[in-house]
Amino acid sequence: MAKPGPAPQPTALKRLHGNPGKRPLNEREPQPAQKLPLCPRHLKGVARAQWTKVGKMLLRLRVMTEADAVALELYCESYASYREALIQVEKYQVAMVRRLRDKDGDFIEVRRNPFSTEVHRYKAEVMSFLREFGMTPSSRSSLVVGESDDNPLTKYGIVG
Repeated sequence: MAKPGPAPQPTALKRLHGNPGKRPLNEREPQPAQKLPLCPRHLKGVARAQWTKVGKMLLRLRVMTEADAVALELYCESYASYREALIQVEKYQVAMVRRLRDKDGDFIEVRRNPFSTEVHRYKAEVMSFLREFGMTPSSRSSLVVGESDDNPLTKYGIVG
């Protein structure tokens, strides 16, 4: 059973935020290596391109570790599914799939394009992953990093 409340933040992220809760930090938290694992073989097309593009960006931001491979994989799959659903919505260029009329010519059923529902679902998933990786303006706004050449994780003795 899941614990109530928000998920705990990693110690490195708490440090970058300036430890706003002022609680003792976990100095023995596991520190996975910062590296981009090999792209899973089953990722193709848009998903594979996202793995490379986003993975390299996360490495430059010093956010990607070997332990984040599954989260990045799920992000890539969600993004690819979002793009495919968006293509299908654009292909049909209508929000409604079917309109039936009764004998008087009035609509009796209107169904939404199922791909438009998928677009919104995958968009929410993608945004969730972007926030997890600190890739939205609001998720970055409270982060404080050192000088451009300083790795804040090294500065605090977390890696390196």
